[in-house]
Amino acid sequence: MAPPLVSWSDLPEDLLELILKQVMDIADLYQCRNTCHLWRSIAKKLLALSPPRLLGTRDLYNNKNHNHIKLLDYFTGNSTFFETPKFKSHDGCTYVRNHVHSSRGWLVIHYTKSSSSPNQCIYLYNPLSRMGFWLSIFLRDHCNNPYSLPIQPENVVFPPIKLYLSSKKPTSISCIIFNLGLGIYAAWERKFWRPGDKKRIPILRSGFCISSIIHYKDEFYGIDPFPRHSYVNGETEQFFVQLEFMSSSPGVKRIPTKISRPEYMSTNYASQFLVESLCGNLLLVCKTWIHIDRIWKFEVYKLDWEKSEWEKITSLGDQAIFLEEDSICIQASASTKYKQNCIYFMDWDLRHLVAIYDMGNQTLSQPLFPLPDFDWRYPSWFRPEI
Repeated sequence: MAPPLVSWSDLPEDLLELILKQVMDIADLYQCRNTCHLWRSIAKKLLALSPPRLLGTRDLYNNKNHNHIKLLDYFTGNSTFFETPKFKSHDGCTYVRNHVHSSRGWLVIHYTKSSSSPNQCIYLYNPLSRMGFWLSIFLRDHCNNPYSLPIQPENVVFPPIKLYLSSKKPTSISCIIFNLGLGIYAAWERKFWRPGDKKRIPILRSGFCISSIIHYKDEFYGIDPFPRHSYVNGETEQFFVQLEFMSSSPGVKRIPTKISRPEYMSTNYASQFLVESLCGNLLLVCKTWIHIDRIWKFEVYKLDWEKSEWEKITSLGDQAIFLEEDSICIQASASTKYKQNCIYFMDWDLRHLVAIYDMGNQTLSQPLFPLPDFDWRYPSWFRPEI
């Protein structure tokens, strides 16, 4: 007599978790959430422990894949490919994808009518759920909007605009979408927009610079990249910036903070990144390239809100940071592919693209395997919101 069939939903939870751990494709694992309550619970757990993917935009040696994006698992070499949506304008012109970056589990896709078009449109797309919608405020073809985005020359490495979402639900009326131009375009786009608004509202005055943006505890914050130095006690006044959207006259509020850091961290080669730790602390990661030693140096600080001081920390504990303009802090353990107390970052100077800084022994290590032939000019970490 044949043994009775066992339903997948009746499998023990620990056995089902072992099975789902073998699912390497992040899109397949995401779809497992739709099976039943138990599968959804386990898939969410595994997605939370899954490392961010490196976003690649096109195959450098295969023009047929120009509309493809690639989400690369840096630790295994496994990749998931997606085709970006294709659209046509009212006059029948096919939109050309120009640039892609990620924010809160969404792909922010810049389209133009042609490779030589002077204006861009922006489409938000979730490659896992395949949901997407136009940000009509950025779409001249649909609404004849005078705020269309200027396209950058091909030799400019930075995208003309970066979007920061305050919610994983961009269609929510409580969501704020803040945009900031990068590089030579920093003076062009410093505005915010909420669903339902008829125009983007300027928030930063011309000439005001912000080096890092973070959505932290329902507010947007940034860092003024030009600190004021005190050569008496070695302290530096680092302006911490709060971006105010809800007042009748939106603007910025400077919050003076003190920080003591090595002199080499105050050079033109230093970069600063704001990161929220898993326990809710606001961290400042300082990264500097030392030309003489040809090596990266890192310092990490935690903000003491009462003292308005950045306190140096020497360990991240059981956390790992994936560093970029929109940095990610995740839980690490002996069972995860990524290491705790480490910083994963984009390393252009050594041409490794991705490198690992161990805060415990203060050493750098190189990539685990050669990166494939994809376009990594606009490096970005992608992590699904769950």
